[in-house]
Amino acid sequence: MKRNPVLPTASQGPKGMRETSMLVFSIHGAGKTYLASTIPRCLSIDLEGGTNLLHATATQPRTWEELMGVLAALAIEDHKFDSVVLDTADRAWSLCEESVCRDLGIPYMGAAGRGKDWALAKTKWKQLVWGLIGLRAAPPKDSPPGTIGRKVMPWFLAHEKTVPLMESRNGTAVDTGRSLITVSLPNTAKLILCSAVDFSLHLHVDKEEAKKPEWADSQEATGGRFLLTRPTETASFKIEAKGRGMPGKCLPAKIPAHFPTLVRVFQSTFTEENST
Repeated sequence: MKRNPVLPTASQGPKGMRETSMLVFSIHGAGKTYLASTIPRCLSIDLEGGTNLLHATATQPRTWEELMGVLAALAIEDHKFDSVVLDTADRAWSLCEESVCRDLGIPYMGAAGRGKDWALAKTKWKQLVWGLIGLRAAPPKDSPPGTIGRKVMPWFLAHEKTVPLMESRNGTAVDTGRSLITVSLPNTAKLILCSAVDFSLHLHVDKEEAKKPEWADSQEATGGRFLLTRPTETASFKIEAKGRGMPGKCLPAKIPAHFPTLVRVFQSTFTEENST
């Protein structure tokens, strides 16, 4: 009896940008939602009303249950979306906490005994994060049995916060006098999300950088906005960005916040010939 092999029989090349997941974080109003609105064939799960003045295909769930219903629909309904944006992760976490409080009949997080509320929140949050990262559309109805649907690329948008940068010295936490710019989520939610995504990009406005000749072609579309793709440190602060790759084969440290440019740079970095 012939059996289908479980283990791979050969190595694979890069699967492409759609097989990855992106987190974009910035201060309020920097242009995260606008950037997401330029992604073609994209559904915005708009939890903060950011698409109300933009041209975008959006749905606006009001509860955690409605949010998870949108995720379920993306997996089973016939649709043409190639990407989905969660706007924002901050508001999604708030809906998660509200759902936990309703489920357990408690007035606020931390009121349940033995950390039961936090454990339930982590479980729910993982279901959302990993559900979006692993999301595939339903295959066409006339597909042969066993057909796997197309990958739907997830984008997580989040606000940023600035906190004191601490270091451990001889087992003691010491304030370095510098600041850390990071995702504005409680650690419970932040650690799950940031460890799950492939890329964590910091969006910021730099009008002086935008004046340089190498950015001339893209600045009309970006308004001086850039994406940082790697951890960045100065004398005053550290930015928690990250990206997949290998030495010599990773995204440039700074990219114009322009979707076509990001796609072009991604493809030139992670093509088959550039990954050997």
